[in-house]
Amino acid sequence: MRPYSSAADLSSEAKGELREVVDELARSGASVLFDVLLAGEDERVELFRTYLVMALAQEGLRVRFDAAEMHLPWPMLCLRPEHLSPFRDQTTGAELERDMFPQFRGTGSIRAPMQSGPNPQETEPVRDTMVRKDPALDDLFALFLGHRHQIEHTGDAYPWVQSPPYPQQLPTVSLNHDTAVGKKTRAPEVAAALADGTSCTIRTTYRELVRDLDARDLHEQLMYFWCHGYFEPNGSEPAQLVIRLTDGMLFDGHTVRERRARHRRAGTFNPFVVLNACHAGTAAGDADRAFLGRVLIEHGAQGVLGPQIEMPQVFAAEYALAFIQRYLGGGPTATAGKITHDLAQHFASHYRNPLGFAYALHCGMDTFLQSAKAISPS
Repeated sequence: MRPYSSAADLSSEAKGELREVVDELARSGASVLFDVLLAGEDERVELFRTYLVMALAQEGLRVRFDAAEMHLPWPMLCLRPEHLSPFRDQTTGAELERDMFPQFRGTGSIRAPMQSGPNPQETEPVRDTMVRKDPALDDLFALFLGHRHQIEHTGDAYPWVQSPPYPQQLPTVSLNHDTAVGKKTRAPEVAAALADGTSCTIRTTYRELVRDLDARDLHEQLMYFWCHGYFEPNGSEPAQLVIRLTDGMLFDGHTVRERRARHRRAGTFNPFVVLNACHAGTAAGDADRAFLGRVLIEHGAQGVLGPQIEMPQVFAAEYALAFIQRYLGGGPTATAGKITHDLAQHFASHYRNPLGFAYALHCGMDTFLQSAKAISPS
């Protein structure tokens, strides 16, 4: 629906209409969290719900949802406005003293200053100096868990316990793309950012991709995919995500397993993967959205970042450009978790766009780019 599908920057759109859209998203996110996941009147459930709300109402936590069978767009789940007022006992309504729970100390304020992401040359967060032109919209954005915390999903796969990869003189990256996708977006700028000061491999066909995956050692620190994604039927099993590069041949988790399984003990493969498969969020029924990411992690990838809903190409390219610039230029303080959190806040505050919450980490929250330049003595 225009303009939401055709523009990344919504700051000039009608404020009332935009508030209605974000309010609807926030209500849905809160309903999933409280009416489904945390529903129940058992005393133990109520106690757990109270403590969890008190924790999530803070800001700046590092949250891991460990659930093998439950892949949800966790950053899009939401608190309710009453959760950000003074802490109250959810049974009696009595206000609780914060000092009763020192582990949850903090402002708890919905109006705490927001941060934008660091620019590529900075390692410290940049405070957002933007004037709050619409406090009501800011208050809605602050309900999203992705706005408040760094978040990752684990449970079905975990990164390998292994020695840190040997830092390269130049970052080793790859662009795996369908050249027909996103010609009118900032995709060319993303490609230029990937190639700037790096050793960049460009692949446009299935054969090129599986040839390199078949090698014992694939020394890539960042693998970026820019292509269409689809959910293919899988017999009696849930439909699974497949992607296509320029040649249109199907690539999925089974392909990764076929090429990497024999190298698991001795080979080298530990990239961070950005799976920016546009429209990959569209699925019916109980489709397995996480299969490709899970198999990549099982075979060595440090983590996978990608959209959890159908993603417009314009915003997908804008997000990728911001992420890649920060990840390649940030060093040890620019972890994938910190960047995704910063960008969620950045797109909400500057672009007034909630789609930054739709990008989620499948493992990899602490991953950052190892480079010889970053660790060499001065």
